Amino acid sequence: MGVFPPDWLETTFIAAEVRRFTNAKALYGYSSHYGEPAGDSNLRRALSQNPASINVHAAPSQIISTVGATHALDIVSRTLLPG
Repeated sequence: MGVFPPDWLETTFIAAEVRRFTNAKALYGYSSHYGEPAGDSNLRRALSQNPASINVHAAPSQIISTVGATHALDIVSRTLLPG
């Protein structure tokens, strides 16, 4: 449902991680830049390994990760449909 379990909120872990990722340097590094257009390269590299086990070879450069089905359909539509 998009919420943390109550017992997680009783620890200092969440607050410490929020502070770590919201300091000025981290914010600049994580939130003020766009990600890679084809998706995270480490994820694409990992995804390329699984199909190889069934003899389907896809290089990481041939894989695009999306943030959901709507994003995927948008990319496919823009690629395949004219103008």
